[in-house]
Amino acid sequence: MKFRLTYLAAAIIACASCSNGKPPESVAQTFLTLMQQRQYAQAKKLATGTSSNMLEALASSPQNIFPIKENDTYKISSFNTRNDSCIVRIQITGKAYPMKLLLLKQSGSWKVAYDIETLFRMSEQ
Repeated sequence: MKFRLTYLAAAIIACASCSNGKPPESVAQTFLTLMQQRQYAQAKKLATGTSSNMLEALASSPQNIFPIKENDTYKISSFNTRNDSCIVRIQITGKAYPMKLLLLKQSGSWKVAYDIETLFRMSEQ
């Protein structure tokens, strides 16, 4: 009985951590929270495969170089979904310009594209 409860709890946690079926703004919110808390391994599960190098670089950095710092407050100010992509704008308190994230639908799940090429493109938009 105890084994079954442990197995059931593990299955629930595993399902809760995946982005399958969640709307892009929900995936973005979870990703931002994990990144703000420097939980890069968990955030990586919500990111595209091409985001791995960037997330590993952030994880190995002794300083938090993610735009949203631990004590910052922010809100998702808008999102624009077209087909299999979604641009999410995040307003960080005290910052003049919003941060943007690109989410892509891959195999039915929304994933955050957090690689250098995408970040550069997003900063130009």
